Amino acid sequence: QGTTLLGTATGAPYAVTWKNPPVGNYSLTAVAYDNVGETTTSSPASILVVPSGTRINVAASANGGVATASSAYNASFPPAAVLSGDRTGRNWAKGGVWVDGTPGIFPDWLQVTFSAPQTIGEIDLFTLQDTYQAPLEPTSTMTFSRYGITAFQVQYWDGAAWSDVPGGNVTGNTHVWRKFSFAPITTKHIRVLVNGALANYSRITQIEAWTVAGAGTGNAPPTV
Repeated sequence: QGTTLLGTATGAPYAVTWKNPPVGNYSLTAVAYDNVGETTTSSPASILVVPSGTRINVAASANGGVATASSAYNASFPPAAVLSGDRTGRNWAKGGVWVDGTPGIFPDWLQVTFSAPQTIGEIDLFTLQDTYQAPLEPTSTMTFSRYGITAFQVQYWDGAAWSDVPGGNVTGNTHVWRKFSFAPITTKHIRVLVNGALANYSRITQIEAWTVAGAGTGNAPPTV
């Protein structure tokens, strides 16, 4: 960790356990030695250690999340808008909302890739409010009637195919904020497959994916 040796493994599977690390951000590397003393060092792996019971939104761009989409209306409505941390979409036409680029044609999709496989137990999805030019902080009871997505599937990549999270296949939606809680799953990718929306376009302001309380987060272990 930095210049501090945490441990050495001399046999397969070449694993070292770091017990009870303090809360904080760390940069870990692995160094491999061959039988003539030559070495190679891995790229750094960034690890965030959080207190037990803390949940992390691993979809956020600040935590390494990356968003891609089937299309975008233009550069003012990018996929990255949904990972900013702003649930309201207040920066309309200034990078605050994703809007697809194929009006009236469905499905559209918006995918989030985490920095590494993460164990999550909740996904929150926010669509555009009617009063998008002066939006309010969303609540669980806020509804829309003009611009939101009405039919969609919230999915995760199971290693071979996309699967709906429990309760994630939604039709007739009128709520700005939809929360999906489920037994913990481990995945590196989630997506929203939009099958219908008002006013011809898919519009999403934010996607969040929350770790299970007490589960750590970070990128993949060092490899050499």
